[in-house]
Amino acid sequence: MVRNYTNFEQGKRLAGLGINQKTADAEWVVINEEISPSYYLFPKDQGNEKNTINRTLLDFAKKHWPETVVPSWSLTTLLDMLPPRLYYHGEEYFMEFFKTPKGEWVIQYPKQGTLFPIVCHQESFDSPIDAIYQMVCYLQEELDDEFTTNKPGSKEAGV
Repeated sequence: MVRNYTNFEQGKRLAGLGINQKTADAEWVVINEEISPSYYLFPKDQGNEKNTINRTLLDFAKKHWPETVVPSWSLTTLLDMLPPRLYYHGEEYFMEFFKTPKGEWVIQYPKQGTLFPIVCHQESFDSPIDAIYQMVCYLQEELDDEFTTNKPGSKEAGV
C-alpha cells in the first residue's frame, strides 16, 4: 500500500522549515506520546464537518494539547510545491519523477539537452512520498543559496 501523507516526524520537519501549514491536507494527533504513542490522521476534508467525532477530537486536541497536533501534506500537494524547473549557475534543469525497474521512486532535476543527463540533485526512495518529501526539504534548505526558480537575467531574478 502506498502512503499518501507525510508521517508525523516529516510533518514536524516541514513545519519547522517554514512550509505554510495552511497548505497541509491533514493533521496528525498523537496521544500518550510519552508512554505508548498512538498516531491518528485527520484529513482536512473530513475534519471540516462540524458535528463529527473526528472534528470533536481534533478540536479538543488543538485546544488542550496543541503540541500534539502536527500538519501533514499529501503526495499531490508536496509534488505541487516543487518547481518544474531550476536554474543552477545559469544552467536550466527540469524536474523528472519516475519509478525505476528496481522499484525505487526517483525525483531529480537533470540538465536537458545533453547526451548524459547531468543531475542537479536527485532523491530516490522506496516510496514516492519519501522521495518528494526529501526533495522539498532539500530545496527549502538550499534554494536561496544555490538554486533559483527564475531564469538568469529575468526581472524576477533581479539581474
